[in-house]
Amino acid sequence: MSEQTSTNKETKLFLGRYEILSEVGHGGMGRVYKVKDVRLDRIVALKVLLKSLTLNEENIQRFMREAKSNAALRHPNIVTLYDFGKVKETVYLTMDFIEGGSLEDFLKREKPSFEFSCKILLKLLDAIGYAHGKNIIHRDIKPSNILLQGENPFITDFGLAKAVHDSINLSQSGAILGTPSYMAPEQAQGMKENPVDQQSDIYSLGATFYQMLTGKLPIEGETVFQIMYKLASEIPPKPCDICPEIPLTLSEICLKALEKDKKSRYQTTEEMAKAIQHYLEGSTPSEKKLLQEKRPFEKTHFRKNLPEQKTTLIDKNRTIPAMEKPSKAKPGKGKERKKTSHNSEIKLSLFLILGAAIVVVLLIFVISINKKNTKPYPIVSENTRPEEPKHPVIEKRPEEPKHPVIEKRPEEPKHP
Repeated sequence: MSEQTSTNKETKLFLGRYEILSEVGHGGMGRVYKVKDVRLDRIVALKVLLKSLTLNEENIQRFMREAKSNAALRHPNIVTLYDFGKVKETVYLTMDFIEGGSLEDFLKREKPSFEFSCKILLKLLDAIGYAHGKNIIHRDIKPSNILLQGENPFITDFGLAKAVHDSINLSQSGAILGTPSYMAPEQAQGMKENPVDQQSDIYSLGATFYQMLTGKLPIEGETVFQIMYKLASEIPPKPCDICPEIPLTLSEICLKALEKDKKSRYQTTEEMAKAIQHYLEGSTPSEKKLLQEKRPFEKTHFRKNLPEQKTTLIDKNRTIPAMEKPSKAKPGKGKERKKTSHNSEIKLSLFLILGAAIVVVLLIFVISINKKNTKPYPIVSENTRPEEPKHPVIEKRPEEPKHPVIEKRPEEPKHP
């Protein structure tokens, strides 16, 4: 009986060491389990590469590189790696298990205050800056890859990290790696002339900060190719336009991190952290009150659940051309609402244009009538001669008296 019990216990163990307790989640490259390390008597997270991907040797090398990159990192806000390896067709690694869930789950439940968002971002910037100092680029920063325990974030999943001096150089194979809505434009293009670097991670941090402030993604679309098309052609709305209570300074910091030209972004995580810290220290008492009280940590019923996005591996040859229009999305309730509001806006615009045209026509008509009824005043100048009358003027002669006038002759003198 005891032998049967021990046999059943062995069947539950992975590699004779890890007891699987539950599945935590899964992504584009693997599944994550909560397991117990029976040798060291501790709870850890076990990540296993999907079997459908083990047939590709390049994916296996990329997954193993995650372990190699992560093993070199020791930071309080980066998940610590304990073990990794390959057994037959199974590639795995174990790491810290963080209670509390991901930042993505938190944003679906809560609406964080601006102060909380700034504090989380400062710790993320410090952690990513530490990785950059080790010549490691994460390449897939997003809320689902950020575990949250209270006010302490932990960055995980360096499976897409690129060591700048890595001799394997798998990222030159033409594959585009990352999550579309958090992906920098140069990462979506996948061009060797504009490679992924530290500014690409800064863009992803800016997209994450944008979502924490507004509850929306900077670039949204129905399909991966729609998002990538908008990523190259559209500028995200200002956070303060979406949510008026967002301070203008935080809105500008967010947009600078999301500049399409990476030369216009923050060049280092330290530079972006200084901007956030300067705002927190220099804010007025009224602004500090706004940071703390305007968005309390309470559940919000109006906050919609954002669509889940997974890490995407795309063939560069299949990416949407620069000038190609995105494919039409399938009709749905959300789209019908957008169409209704768009049609009402068009009708209102046409009505205003028609009213303005009628007013202009009436003004022209009134002016033309006034011109017809108004006689022009003659312009008289010194050089202007009076016009001769059309009909000849007949001079009147003095009338002759009806009776002849007899002139009296002087009387002749009488002679004596």
